[in-house]
Amino acid sequence: MSRIDELVSEMCPRGVEIRRLGQVGTFTRGNGLQKKDFVDSGVGCIHYGQIYTHYGTSATATKSFVAPEMAARLRMAKPGDLVVATTSENDEDVCKAVAWLGQAPVAVSGVLTSIRTRSNRNTSPIFFRAATFRTRRQDSSMAPRSSESPARISAE
Repeated sequence: MSRIDELVSEMCPRGVEIRRLGQVGTFTRGNGLQKKDFVDSGVGCIHYGQIYTHYGTSATATKSFVAPEMAARLRMAKPGDLVVATTSENDEDVCKAVAWLGQAPVAVSGVLTSIRTRSNRNTSPIFFRAATFRTRRQDSSMAPRSSESPARISAE
């Protein structure tokens, strides 16, 4: 049992309600952001590789930026959104989530999905690390895929 699962057992002794993701938020798939688009300053952006190497469960500032003209063509995560990786080199990292808590929207790459949720934005990313979620995801459309075949995160 992971530490997260221990906390759920301790803090929610009667269990937690299981819901479809579409019942707790709206989903927007990123698009078109590549590392070659990075500039020294501009509009903040999150590239999927940074989800694993740079960010924890929340962020208020981005590591990278794109020009405003490029940002205008990209999909954005708004403050309070979860930014979720839909692909990885390994199963463990698929569906790693970061709560975007910055002041302005950020551009997100195509293998990221932003989720606008009504839940606590500081603790929601932790849900994606819980064994309960990871077990249920195995039998769903979010089952881990290789980097060539990303998981499909949907509202279903």
